[in-house]
Amino acid sequence: MGGTHTLLSALASDEYRNVEFQGWLGHDESLAVTVQRLGNAIQKLSFQIADIPDPDREEAVAALVRTLDQDPDHCLGFVIDRTGASAAQDWDRILTGTGAQIATWPDTVGILRDRASDHPELTDSKPTPYGPLDVFHRP
Repeated sequence: MGGTHTLLSALASDEYRNVEFQGWLGHDESLAVTVQRLGNAIQKLSFQIADIPDPDREEAVAALVRTLDQDPDHCLGFVIDRTGASAAQDWDRILTGTGAQIATWPDTVGILRDRASDHPELTDSKPTPYGPLDVFHRP
């Protein structure tokens, strides 16, 4: 609970491992966001877009991609799953480590180029280079 100052203080504080908030897109639409610290230098941002109606969802995805475009070299990976089909997937292990496999494909997944070879399920897909990432789309 609180305003912008409360949110910024929570995001800057080492006291909190997870920070959740909602941003209002319009009169009756909100975007739920979770910021999770995975380590000293790694943060995971999750945006819940599955409940946003299709036309607005595409605008939200486009805005998130534009934000990512501002500094792609500091991104360890990303997942775009418009409908939440792969929500149960352990994306943290896939994007920041090894051992997990992609069981349910999202619409798009970007993974560090040197980690892509750890995932044999990606070998049949042709990636699109994006900074240090290879980007794969649902087969």
